[in-house]
Amino acid sequence: MSDYDNEQDFTGAVIAKIKQLFESRTARIVMAAVLAAIVIIILVVVMLSGGSGEEFESSDLSQAVRDENSASSETAPESEEVTETTDALKYQMTKISSDSPVFSMINNNAVNPYKLSVEIAAEGYAESSLTATESGYSAFIENESIQGTIVELAYPDGLEVEKVKLMFEIKDSAIENTLNKYTDTSDEFKGIKRFDVFMYDEELNMQLPLETKYDLENNIVYAETDRCGTYALVDMEILVDMLSDS
Repeated sequence: MSDYDNEQDFTGAVIAKIKQLFESRTARIVMAAVLAAIVIIILVVVMLSGGSGEEFESSDLSQAVRDENSASSETAPESEEVTETTDALKYQMTKISSDSPVFSMINNNAVNPYKLSVEIAAEGYAESSLTATESGYSAFIENESIQGTIVELAYPDGLEVEKVKLMFEIKDSAIENTLNKYTDTSDEFKGIKRFDVFMYDEELNMQLPLETKYDLENNIVYAETDRCGTYALVDMEILVDMLSDS
């Protein structure tokens, strides 16, 4: 065999070896690339699955919050109703009758032309908290038109009073007019309708008439106010006569 043939054989062998190496390396690269692609796909799938789970959990949480807010909104009126009910009980109207010990100093006075009773809406136990005595302003505001005792109603400091209804039950002996000077002029001066309830205003230092109403069937003169204080039953026929003479 010539040198040329040997050289060709050697060259062919080298080329074949290179091709073998190349094919082997390419195969490994391709395989590596495929494996890498598979890993990436798996990671992507896992990440997507994880994100979907978080989104679901977040969605569930948001829904739960919305449900809770909705429930709170639905129960709010019930809370307001409970508050209103509590306030109603707090200021529940209590009637204190004329024979109660509260009015013993007033109603046991035989000279008085009335018997006093009260309906009061206030904090605390009204019948044990309310006191009724002769007013300390009596000497200052007393005049011929005021009938009977000038009453001072008092309630403990710190306890709120919402409403007071004063009821003067006129005795039979006091129903008929004493002057009869204005009964022909107006029916408003006849019988118990001549009586008005007055309140003494400490700031103005004067008596003020309250809106007075009448239960003609039971001979009761009554008025409503929002506080305790000094009150008097005034014969308006006598008061008008006093003013006309002055």
